[in-house]
Amino acid sequence: LKPCRRSLRAGAPGPPSPAAMARRRAASLLAASVLAVAGFTLRSLLAPAGFVASPAAGRSVQVLRQSVLSDLKEAQEKQERMVAREQTRQQTQMETQQLDNRADEGASTKYQPNTYKLEQDKKADGMKDDPGFLLLALPVGIWTVLAIGFFVYTSLNPQLQANGLTGVNG
Repeated sequence: LKPCRRSLRAGAPGPPSPAAMARRRAASLLAASVLAVAGFTLRSLLAPAGFVASPAAGRSVQVLRQSVLSDLKEAQEKQERMVAREQTRQQTQMETQQLDNRADEGASTKYQPNTYKLEQDKKADGMKDDPGFLLLALPVGIWTVLAIGFFVYTSLNPQLQANGLTGVNG
């Protein structure tokens, strides 16, 4: 390796030592922090007092006023929603009560047996009882009368018996 020319000269400084570099860095950081503290101190001393409105303070007041107005508007809308919800609940409760009243009115009505007719409609129809037995008895009675009439008629006419209508061979 070739030695550096500067190191060969007598009295020529070589590269700075790490301790010297650390001192320079510390001095420059110290100077920068002193300047920053001085700047903040000067700014706070020259800044206007809290009761005098500055442009930045005016903006914050405007933002504060807008946020208060929006909060008031939200509170009013919430109150309106609560009132509307309460009115809806009361209306639903009234409708339910009306339906309950209608159901209670119909609880005393009686239906006729085996029908969908009410007892009060029974008087209008003129029917006294269920016609179920009459529906069975009437056709059976008619067929019985016809059968008896046929046997009486065939027993009175001997020529019909000879033809085998009654099943007697003669």
